[in-house]
Amino acid sequence: MKPSRLLSPAALCLAALAGCATSTGLVSSSSASDITGPDADAQKALMHNDYFRASHAFEQAATQSQPPQSTEYHLRAAEAATDGNDYGYAAAILDNLQQGALEPEQQLRLRLLRARAALARGDAAGALRVLPPNPNTGPGS
Repeated sequence: MKPSRLLSPAALCLAALAGCATSTGLVSSSSASDITGPDADAQKALMHNDYFRASHAFEQAATQSQPPQSTEYHLRAAEAATDGNDYGYAAAILDNLQQGALEPEQQLRLRLLRARAALARGDAAGALRVLPPNPNTGPGS
């Protein structure tokens, strides 16, 4: 039997989600003392895999910032909440974002977060609905 040259949409979805690295885990422990700025508490929480504290700290940083930085902090908060399996909190954050204000890369991250939540609910079809219809429609294509 020949292997199929085309992957099913569900397989593509899972591959995209598995290969997606959120920006929440980019801080190394060696730089903990050097972290400053509005998101310092969130970054330090991420270093300890404390996603609850990180998501709330990113939200706090967002309230102390102006767009476009506040938009990025909101998105980072949703990523941290999702990484901590708090899909309800992540959805509440995402529902308050103005999608038109997001850069293309941020829009893709938002879609991936919504897809992860749908998969966590066992809704593969819902995950596929929120992803771009063509993998070549994302940023950099």
